[in-house]
Amino acid sequence: MKKKDNLTQKKNQTVKSDDFPLISIVVRTKNRNTLLQNALDSLVSQSYTNLQVVLINDGGNDISELIQSYSTKLRFKTIFNQQSVGRASALNQGLISADGEWIGILDDDDIYLPGALESLIEFSRNSIANAVYGKVEMLDFKDENNPKHLRFFDTTYNKDRF
Repeated sequence: MKKKDNLTQKKNQTVKSDDFPLISIVVRTKNRNTLLQNALDSLVSQSYTNLQVVLINDGGNDISELIQSYSTKLRFKTIFNQQSVGRASALNQGLISADGEWIGILDDDDIYLPGALESLIEFSRNSIANAVYGKVEMLDFKDENNPKHLRFFDTTYNKDRF
């Protein structure tokens, strides 16, 4: 808890975000502009700002204007596949292109809740972990104004399970 207070205190003292490790967030998309916009909005809302968005448009429609509308809020590295290479290959393209010390994966139909990345980085500072993860909540958005909770994925790491 003390480290988080220190991080908040440092941010309030206008410490440059370069004092914090770069996180590359790999985002795969194809023909889902509204969902992509929600995912990018969730990145804009993060308290941790040293982010690079590695955006892979996997054979989808032109999203240049959408990316341009976020260009003052997020740093992008973009990959435009003329034809789809599939989810796994698109992810590999993003992982290879990422410059960050830490890498996150956020597909176009996912969002990070505010403060999520700061929490993960803070946890990593208090451990020797090479990977960190948080809870996942699955929601049903059939009624866009009233999302329905379906399930939490909150599994504690257990090396014996792998």
